[in-house]
Amino acid sequence: MKFFKIILLSSFVILLFTASMPVKNSIPPELSATIEKKWPGSNIVLVSRQAEAENNTILYKIVLNNNLIGFAYTRRVLSCRNGGCNGPLSSAESSVSHEYFDYFALLNSQYSILEIKVYNYAATHGQEICSKAWLKQFRGFDGSKQLRYGKDIDAISGATISGIAITEDVGNAVITLRK
Repeated sequence: MKFFKIILLSSFVILLFTASMPVKNSIPPELSATIEKKWPGSNIVLVSRQAEAENNTILYKIVLNNNLIGFAYTRRVLSCRNGGCNGPLSSAESSVSHEYFDYFALLNSQYSILEIKVYNYAATHGQEICSKAWLKQFRGFDGSKQLRYGKDIDAISGATISGIAITEDVGNAVITLRK
């Protein structure tokens, strides 16, 4: 009985301790690692939280020695299932017409893309867009014009739906950030 009381009391103390700790906004580990590699010693400052995020964008400022050196954002992209958004779905899928993936972009202080990475690909097709070689095409995009899949960004066999989705999303996100 004494052992049970000690365990119960210890659990209660741990619960109180963790409940009193400030909630830390979760930055994807891949984003933190990329920022640290690019700008060692920099600080990531949260600008908008998920609950506040317009168009599901979570925006961060990157600061080094009290100087703004860039931005980062994360976004979830909904894309249509293979066969299109209105294509036939199995009965198990009937309530879900979209798949998704999450990506982040690193931008300099003039809103030009330095790096982009898909860090959570939950769709069933189109994983080819996760390729570093393919994603390099977005580098230098600054929102001064709209991106066009198949023109500015190479089409990719096996990933048409995801390729179109990320191209449109990156174009719209950077243009919106510039405003």
